[in-house]
Amino acid sequence: MPYEIIWEARGVVKRHHGFLAADEFLAASREIQGDPRFDDLRYIINDFMDVEGHAIDRTVIEYFACLRIGAAQVNRQVLSPFVATSEPGLTIGTLLQEPLYENGHPVRIFPTLTEARAWVSSHLAQWWGY
Repeated sequence: MPYEIIWEARGVVKRHHGFLAADEFLAASREIQGDPRFDDLRYIINDFMDVEGHAIDRTVIEYFACLRIGAAQVNRQVLSPFVATSEPGLTIGTLLQEPLYENGHPVRIFPTLTEARAWVSSHLAQWWGY
């Protein structure tokens, strides 16, 4: 399984690594969205730094965007930073910021996990006092 899901107190880190196939990319999202803890999440960090190759095309990204739109109907309070400096993370993160694919979960792209966590922390403190 080329992804790891790490549950934290208020969120989750979804870490992709190795070769990222479309079905595994989508399975990781379904696993998080189908978990009862999803209702209380405040962030999902999407880490693509260890991806060495991928089979992700625009059709897969559009399907992923649809999953996110549905998930936002359940929980609109999720921050969604992407950690990426190459493909497919950059393209996915960029497309999800387009009006057609926005779902209410703020998306930003960062070059490091540290920067993504800092953004999450500042928003959690500002919005919810965590």
